[in-house]
Amino acid sequence: VRVVVDRVGIDLAVIRPARGETYPPCDVAEFLPAYGLPGLPGVTYLYAHARRGMFLPLLEASRIVAERLDELAELETREMGKPFEQSRMFDLPWCVDSFEFYGGLADKLPGEFYDYGGPLNATVSYEPFGVVLGVIPFNWPPIHTAGKAAPALAAGNAVILKPPEQDPLTIMRIVELIQPLFPEGVLQ
Repeated sequence: VRVVVDRVGIDLAVIRPARGETYPPCDVAEFLPAYGLPGLPGVTYLYAHARRGMFLPLLEASRIVAERLDELAELETREMGKPFEQSRMFDLPWCVDSFEFYGGLADKLPGEFYDYGGPLNATVSYEPFGVVLGVIPFNWPPIHTAGKAAPALAAGNAVILKPPEQDPLTIMRIVELIQPLFPEGVLQ
């Protein structure tokens, strides 16, 4: 992936650990026309929807993960050696709650308005960074997946999650389940 900030380009290798393959290089800007918008306004598009309370895929993500608690708990237990009860009763409910919390928060992002009298006023609105990388540690994969992805998505960012090499399967499965809820390329 080629990330360009203020005309300075940085090449980032994106590797698929399971196969040892490196994805071909691309420019982040190539993905944004898929939203019908050139350049970074694609991210503003997501933010505008969050502001209007229409960014509800996070609430749907919460529901989907909740419906798959047993499957995901078994997967986490197999890849980490963690007791099933801990995965099922703690890690995954926390993941569900995080998606639900930030889904409910998405349309309540703060903004400020200052009226200086007459024709003069000022509006402050907080905008997303654009693309956010979440590096997930090996412990508590479902908790860290939701804890990094949900707030960034709620704020209108695109998110790339980098799972740990020790236990990537639960994270990859959660992303696989909820990825279709978002525009293409928004959650990876």
